[in-house]
Amino acid sequence: PSLSELDSITQVYFQNQKLEGDIPDDFLASAPKDEIVKAMLYNNKLTGAVPKSLLSFDRMKIFLEGNQITQLDQEFCDKKDWMGGNVALYGCDAILCGANYYNEDNGRQTSGESKCDRCRGNKVMGA
Repeated sequence: PSLSELDSITQVYFQNQKLEGDIPDDFLASAPKDEIVKAMLYNNKLTGAVPKSLLSFDRMKIFLEGNQITQLDQEFCDKKDWMGGNVALYGCDAILCGANYYNEDNGRQTSGESKCDRCRGNKVMGA
């Protein structure tokens, strides 16, 4: 679901719902861009790229691990206030470990000790 008509929504919880397909380009399009927006989308069957339309958010916490995401544009790595400021510390790994990397705890780096480790054969992000 895009939820594009909901102009005051700041939190969505769709984890473990067996959602399939790409995240819509207009996902959360009307949500406030200057507030912290939290999107719990982990452990579904979401595929494709994280939509670049989400770059319009200043402070987002988006949880995408456990899906089949294949692309996260490099511009997301510049969103320093995303993931509670962890993107400033760990770059895109704070959102999702890249393809051929994994984090067994949560598919992303959350601390200096919880890094994305190299692996083989992992073609999706957030493993």
